[in-house]
Amino acid sequence: MGYYARNCVSLIIPQIYRCDTTKLFLDSQILAYNEFLFLSGSVEILHLDFCGIYYNKNGTVGKNEDHRIVPLEKLVKTLVNLKQIAGDIDPSHSYITKNTVKELLETPHFSKLYHFHFDRLPEVFDVDAIFAYLKYTKFCLHFAGTISEEYKVRIEKIVDEILQTETHDYKPPLITFDGLAAEKKRKMNCLYDHSSGL
Repeated sequence: MGYYARNCVSLIIPQIYRCDTTKLFLDSQILAYNEFLFLSGSVEILHLDFCGIYYNKNGTVGKNEDHRIVPLEKLVKTLVNLKQIAGDIDPSHSYITKNTVKELLETPHFSKLYHFHFDRLPEVFDVDAIFAYLKYTKFCLHFAGTISEEYKVRIEKIVDEILQTETHDYKPPLITFDGLAAEKKRKMNCLYDHSSGL
């Protein structure tokens, strides 16, 4: 995808006077943080598929001394009306850090989310910490194919615990990774769909 395609949203922002949208779906876009803030002030539902949001003061990609990606936890902290968040993570623009889960759980309005769904999650995502939080939010977590065998073992222990529990006092999540047995995936899907009312 070319430069202009990845920046088409940036190109139209100067033509927008005000943005009060409650649903924001961004696909394959590179944005400066100030552009994201302009678009997302009233957002309740956010989808970030293959996107990168950077600390760029002037909105140009690659031409600023502060060309670091804004982590997911910082984005969520700004979205006080957020109810649902989802995304398919581009490994070259990953906004997941080792502190993401810890800082999300410390964000007061994170407990108001009813759905959290991400694909291609990297190994730095703290699955153990998020598992302790399942009573509040519906989670759908698909981990990247690049995670280590050791991390797969950690995830599978959580999956086994969920599947072996007869009565859940939390919303059963959907947690998968490449290599998880098909029968376990099927059972996880059934639990998740049942608790979603599907």
